[in-house]
Amino acid sequence: VEGERAAGFELTAAPLLRIAVHVESDDAWRLTFSHIHAITEGWSYHTLLMELLECYRSLRSGQGLPAYEAPAVRYADFIAAEQASLADAGDQTFWQDVVGSHSPFALPASWAAPEEAPREREHVRVPYSDLEEGLRRLAGEARTSLKSVLLAAHLKVLGMLTAEDAFHAGVVYHGRLEAPGADRVLGMHLNTLPFPVMKGARTWRELVEQVYRQETEIWAHRRYPLPAIQRAAGGSGDLLSVLFEYLDFHQVDTDSIDAEATMGAGGNEFGLNVICRAGNVKLSCPNDVIDGEHLDRLGGMYRSVLEAMAADVDGDARGVFLSEAERGLLLDVWAQGGTAVWPGGLVVDRFEAQVAAVPDAVAVVVAADGTRLSYREVDERANRIARHLI
Repeated sequence: VEGERAAGFELTAAPLLRIAVHVESDDAWRLTFSHIHAITEGWSYHTLLMELLECYRSLRSGQGLPAYEAPAVRYADFIAAEQASLADAGDQTFWQDVVGSHSPFALPASWAAPEEAPREREHVRVPYSDLEEGLRRLAGEARTSLKSVLLAAHLKVLGMLTAEDAFHAGVVYHGRLEAPGADRVLGMHLNTLPFPVMKGARTWRELVEQVYRQETEIWAHRRYPLPAIQRAAGGSGDLLSVLFEYLDFHQVDTDSIDAEATMGAGGNEFGLNVICRAGNVKLSCPNDVIDGEHLDRLGGMYRSVLEAMAADVDGDARGVFLSEAERGLLLDVWAQGGTAVWPGGLVVDRFEAQVAAVPDAVAVVVAADGTRLSYREVDERANRIARHLI
């Protein structure tokens, strides 16, 4: 793996895909794919893997190569559909509206490792297999899929890390043609797009329904290329810092392929990768984006949100969900006194200072109906009551 990564590719020279076989024993061998992501993706190379294995088995048994029937559609047809989207004014306007009305999500800068720390990639796995029954129940109640529930959980976690009420973050969509045989067409069909989020859902059911509605709205515009969205937004590389992807490569024959023994090395331009697959949410990022300690903390937040979603379809989705470790720190350590230094002066004086500094910032959210009051509005109401009492 290290040797193949070091060898790299010359983008202007074929091949951009290399395949090697390593015999490990009389009973086991390893197949290695080295490729540029621009020409293939997970679904394609898992499909190719099974086609190669079928050919190998047929040749080994003396039957010759199996018959091949080409799909009715080609990769060129996908390219044509992408070009049609690029020329479509409706698709262009849709994505301009998303980027223009939602702030790009940004990971906390303080979570990065110190500059002097060695550069390395951090990984955290958050299991959800034990919660899957409850999560699928939520998907059924919301009339959607497990993927939409996991995406909703992901967006809830991001929402707890930003003060923005309207933000966007990257979600991977596929642009394969909706035609018989299109699932067998090899190539790069993926497109990462800014997924718009509005905070405010009161229950998990409401949150998942909102996410699913947004997914279906995006579907018609999913082939509009991300580079075109970035150019229209000013060409900034900061448009998307987080990628979410749900993987389900069910075409792999797990009786003969040990998919869990896969080794790999690769990367992309996104700071944090959140991949849902096989009962786990995998978080991966370089430590100059998030260090190991904070990535563990983030993983705990995903687990707490998933637990709450699985426990009660109509549970309150507006709270902040911390890991067990952080809840213990709050309740058992800091609540006992600690060494906190409290600011001097009266509470009312500090509130008045906040009114002067950020009068339009949200000060109060009424749990019963979701009403939001700014510092100025709370101050005006308090002054009216004070005058009445005087």
